[in-house]
Amino acid sequence: MTHIFIAISALPCLVNDRPPSPQSIIANDLASLAQRVETIHVVFKKHYRQPVGPEHIVGYSKRPPSTPLEKFTQRFERTLAIRHEAAGNTIVDCYEMKWRPNAMYLKTSRERHAADGTTTISGPRQDYFSASGTTHLHHQIKSANISTNVSIGQGSGNYLHAIGVLLPRSVSYSLAELLGHSDARLTIGNTDVLDGIRTLEVTVNAPMPSPAQNAYQGGSSTYLKLWLAVDHYHIPVQWQIWNSKTSKLLHFHRNVDFRTVRDQKRGSSLVLPFRYQRGHDPSIATVVAVEDIELNLHLPDSDFRPSIPNGWNVVREGVVRASKGLKGSSADWRNRIAESTSEARELLQSRGAEVTPAPTPTSYWSITYVLVVVAALIGVVVVALRTRRKEIL
Repeated sequence: MTHIFIAISALPCLVNDRPPSPQSIIANDLASLAQRVETIHVVFKKHYRQPVGPEHIVGYSKRPPSTPLEKFTQRFERTLAIRHEAAGNTIVDCYEMKWRPNAMYLKTSRERHAADGTTTISGPRQDYFSASGTTHLHHQIKSANISTNVSIGQGSGNYLHAIGVLLPRSVSYSLAELLGHSDARLTIGNTDVLDGIRTLEVTVNAPMPSPAQNAYQGGSSTYLKLWLAVDHYHIPVQWQIWNSKTSKLLHFHRNVDFRTVRDQKRGSSLVLPFRYQRGHDPSIATVVAVEDIELNLHLPDSDFRPSIPNGWNVVREGVVRASKGLKGSSADWRNRIAESTSEARELLQSRGAEVTPAPTPTSYWSITYVLVVVAALIGVVVVALRTRRKEIL
């Protein structure tokens, strides 16, 4: 009887000693990764990979866009790639990103490398994302766009998407939260080696939890396939979005070139990707090359606080509500107008537009002088005629 009592009393200990499930292990590892990334400063470039033939362009356009913005973006990027491939040009977008929880700064400029060896740079554009809204500074058109729309996760080419700290189109939802969600139905697959990294295949079956459906712009029929690095916090090496009804690949992302990055705060290191590909079709994917990563470096508040220069138009919620005045004399105004006109002409010329030579300020003064003299002569003649008429009468 005593033996039975001991056995029964030991059952809770045996139950508590059960090993954790693979789902909880993966979710905990990814949560630990997200906690380690407190701040990050990344400098990277996005190269547009040109289509190799019309068949890839057709396949690319078959995917139905889910939003008007996505439709415009697909058509614009496809047209851009075709035109510049025909002209022998290369497009490179340059980014500098600074991030901390609930705040992000993104600086963007575009390099256009022509076939004749010349390079044209447009921009920069500065985007400030916070929990209270977004501010976009367009330097070429001297305009600031302020919105209450919160879209921290929507920064173009956001590096946090690559490592799973944030899901696309989300403010704070991470891959760890998705895989640890009570409604997430996971299928654990086989292990494989991708680019020298041991990975585990994991499938988040449809229907995925609603935050994931919003993040990946999919419906109840979409599911997520992941290849996670077993020895590095289960960081994603590759992920794909599929439609279970049509068996069509909707989006893919592949991390390569993993390197060791020093944790500035803890003095330890973390393995992170320095190159990745993303898109809807591997044949016309964009390639992102990371130049530098600073992990957990102190980032002051001023890095995330926009400063709008004097003389810029300020657009709030799509409506021009204010314009920051230009300080200085009338000469400052003339210089400011001349500067804006010159930048506009250079932008048009870089896009192939024919622009007639601009008249110099001297010619404006000459024309004004001639008009004043002519008006004075006309005034003298009129006065003389009136005087002569009075004398006759």
